[in-house]
Amino acid sequence: MQAPVITVERIEDLAEGLIAARIASGLSQRELAERMGLKPQQIQRYESDKYSSASLARIIQVTEALNIELRNEILVPYQPDGFEGVLQKLSQVGLDAAFLRSKLLSSADESRFSALSDGSPQEAPTVVDRSIEAVSRVYGWAKDQLFSAHPLSVPAIAGAQARFKMPAKRDADQTALYATYANYLARLVLNATPVIEGPAVPDEPEEFLRLFHENYEEFGFRDLLNFSWDLGIPVVPLRDGGQFHGACWRISGRNVIVMKQKTPHVSRWIFDLLHELYHASQRPEETDFVILEAAETSEERRSSDEEVRASQFAGEVGLSGQAEELTAIVVDRSRGDIKRVKSVVARLAEERGVDVGLLANYLAFRLQMQGINWWGAAANLQRGGGDPWMVARDVFCERFSFDGLDDVDGSILQRALERNY
Repeated sequence: MQAPVITVERIEDLAEGLIAARIASGLSQRELAERMGLKPQQIQRYESDKYSSASLARIIQVTEALNIELRNEILVPYQPDGFEGVLQKLSQVGLDAAFLRSKLLSSADESRFSALSDGSPQEAPTVVDRSIEAVSRVYGWAKDQLFSAHPLSVPAIAGAQARFKMPAKRDADQTALYATYANYLARLVLNATPVIEGPAVPDEPEEFLRLFHENYEEFGFRDLLNFSWDLGIPVVPLRDGGQFHGACWRISGRNVIVMKQKTPHVSRWIFDLLHELYHASQRPEETDFVILEAAETSEERRSSDEEVRASQFAGEVGLSGQAEELTAIVVDRSRGDIKRVKSVVARLAEERGVDVGLLANYLAFRLQMQGINWWGAAANLQRGGGDPWMVARDVFCERFSFDGLDDVDGSILQRALERNY
């Protein structure tokens, strides 16, 4: 049985949605009236005039009597009678079977899941139980909730605050679902990583570079990743697109960074990691917070003082304290012509012996502050140099021990670190 979902595009259609929800629930007007302690004629009148005579309080009473959830959609109560029903119920909140199969189950269980979907009964209890357990752990929905008629609620974004404007409702739900998954990974990693008593993350570029070069000679991505781990800040690399572009969580006083990029450009990964490390250095008095990064072209990235400071910090550290000096030279040599900036950046990077990709990224950030989207040109100046996600994953595997995780959590984390292309 497919869970009924009644789409309401306009508020004017709400009355028809309520009537359709009553019918889909198998209730007569008399039965609904009995639930609400009203006479059947009252329900008939409401439905006849499309609830125009009903108060808001009465409409709320109707939704409670029908046990439905109002979003952009009306979710009719649906009690799954098996695993297929649970999958359908999960799809109501935006969690599809493909995500469950590829992210929350082991590779072996994914094969069993596919066989189950094809109608094979073999090992069905095993994959069903493990699927339910994984979903319950990550999203907090108990088994009895998943099999009950009560609608599921999309989890709130884990942490004290998200530093960007949430998108439209359906996209917001997808972001919240993915953020909950990423937060679960972050907590797994922190709980299995020993606490390191070391220096705080410096929030001044000069001090950051001084501390870095006490242990590392060359400034490169691998060494920067190890430096973050040295500071007690694990870096979890993900390769999924959409939702958000990176995150910094502080959980019970400890920081963890989730890098979420599909770009193959190592300079972009360096810039983003430095950006998140700046966030980790801020508000030491707070024991818990989360910052989810919007796209670099978003208004939130331009209007937030901390976001601006984080990008300035990333540029100054990545360019050895020369970011603003080099920017001034680019502006002077370009003579106000945006078309000249690309060639000027390439020549200047070669003259000064700095990474052209890092300089391009910083110029893109500075131009974005003026409302000019130069990120496409910056991407064209990036150099290759291997697969930065693989580098981040390799460092993660070198620094992290899976020994403290049970089979379910170990599988969830291992699937997150799989090469998915």
